[in-house]
Amino acid sequence: MPSSGLGNSFNTDYTRCQRYFYYKHRRGIERKRDATLQPALVIGTCVHEALAQYLVGQALEYGPDECLQGMRNTWQLALERECDGVGYDPYSATDDDFDARCQVAEAVMEAWAVQQWERGNDETTLAVEWDAVGWLPNHDYILPHLYQMTFRADHVVRLSDGTVCIRDWKTTRAPSPQTEARNYLMTDQHLGYAWAWQRAHPEDQVYTVEYAFLRLHPKVSSKDAFHIERRDVFPEQLEDWYERMAALRGDMSGKWDDAAVAWQQNRIAHGPCMMYGRACEYAPLCQRPWDREQQIREHYQEREE
Repeated sequence: MPSSGLGNSFNTDYTRCQRYFYYKHRRGIERKRDATLQPALVIGTCVHEALAQYLVGQALEYGPDECLQGMRNTWQLALERECDGVGYDPYSATDDDFDARCQVAEAVMEAWAVQQWERGNDETTLAVEWDAVGWLPNHDYILPHLYQMTFRADHVVRLSDGTVCIRDWKTTRAPSPQTEARNYLMTDQHLGYAWAWQRAHPEDQVYTVEYAFLRLHPKVSSKDAFHIERRDVFPEQLEDWYERMAALRGDMSGKWDDAAVAWQQNRIAHGPCMMYGRACEYAPLCQRPWDREQQIREHYQEREE
């Protein structure tokens, strides 16, 4: 989903590796890629849009058939749009793996819709794809353009007990959505959602945050196809998060104009460079610093200011 670059991923990239942050956010460098189909990215984006459409229909009190049809239409339109961007015909059946993934996604969404319709009877949707902007304190040690904090919450609901819950929808092919959910909840991401909602809606306090997973796996009927992990949110956590974010942005401000070669954070063997099981896209720039600028010209593209 689109981001201003000043939200959760902005902070996570900085704490992951300051060199990675420098190349991605300070210089806007990204690796040149061929216009090829990326199944995981395409399907994840399209599923996300389809679920959002279903939730909007449910919030507008459409019937289950109307909500379901709206979800199906959005899925098809999003799929055609994403595939058209790389010149791929989603109905050509030339990519067996992609077609199989699409079929699984469609089956999982159909099953999800049944559960969501029943769940909707016990909760009230307050917002779908809710965007928020929060501001850190105006301290001299924080650069003005780093005051802003941006957030996008997938689904905000009022539960049957009257409390407000922020829900983040995720798709995954992971063997265990439970483990993946716990990994997400170990980050600060969910606290940022809650903090932003509290600032914008002080009358509706958030007490819980959920990561809701759809497992895009052929075993659609498996009990692991859907998983929701819930965490309680307390005011003390949000105050602590706020102070830590202010300190983090202050640290960014102090190093904002430092050259990447002066940042020595990434020293751990197979640490941030292999965080996701594959080499960081900027690894060659760290491994061969003597011809870094030539590499950038040949293999990367830099964002124009």
